[in-house]
Amino acid sequence: MDATGSPEGRPGSVGRRHGSRWLTISVRLSCVVVLAMALLLAWFAHLVREHRRIKEMILRYNGLYYHEFEPQNPKPYTRNNWVPARIRRLIDEEYFHDITWVRIEGAGFGDEELARLKSLDRIEALGIIEAKITDAGLRQLRGRVALQALCLGGNWIGDAGIDNLDLGSMPRLELLELRSTLVSDQKLEEIRRRFPKLLLLTDGFSHRYIVPGEGRGKNRWVPPDDPMLGPRRKVPPANWDR
Repeated sequence: MDATGSPEGRPGSVGRRHGSRWLTISVRLSCVVVLAMALLLAWFAHLVREHRRIKEMILRYNGLYYHEFEPQNPKPYTRNNWVPARIRRLIDEEYFHDITWVRIEGAGFGDEELARLKSLDRIEALGIIEAKITDAGLRQLRGRVALQALCLGGNWIGDAGIDNLDLGSMPRLELLELRSTLVSDQKLEEIRRRFPKLLLLTDGFSHRYIVPGEGRGKNRWVPPDDPMLGPRRKVPPANWDR
């Protein structure tokens, strides 16, 4: 015993102190791991809900979308998934595929709605026809490196909108449709000079091919002659009446 009368250097006492300390650390570490997993699952659930809301928004504004594996895409493919099929079906099978084709023909679709498409970063063909997007809103499309075709016919956009697009930030862009817009001949000539390989469509009226309705049924889409543009059926732009 020491001077105070307590046992000194007893192995059992030291072992209990160390065991208690490690137990405390283990419990704290477990709590941190559980909290991190809960936050990760909550974040993932938020992404899934937002993904569904965006798809609902596209349909609500008289639009359609297709995934990478669907035959409506010019170059369909199947995205490789490491997530087991059972889990994919439990969450939402469509979430684990890329939306690569989007076309919207709703007159009420504006800049705020356009901003929500930002999370769909695998879009290869995008059409926003006769909507209410503005020159300023086109900034939302900057930096879309996957985009190959962009159709903006029938919108009240001008030269400033083209500058806001920053076409140089879209290295894969092959087609740009600007029918029935306010883009000047000078700006169109500038585009042709800067991007000689870009197919620029400016002749005639803008084109509408989506039958108003809900869902993604084949009966809502006029069978296209061109996989990206659809048949060359001229329809006067609705927004000229505004």
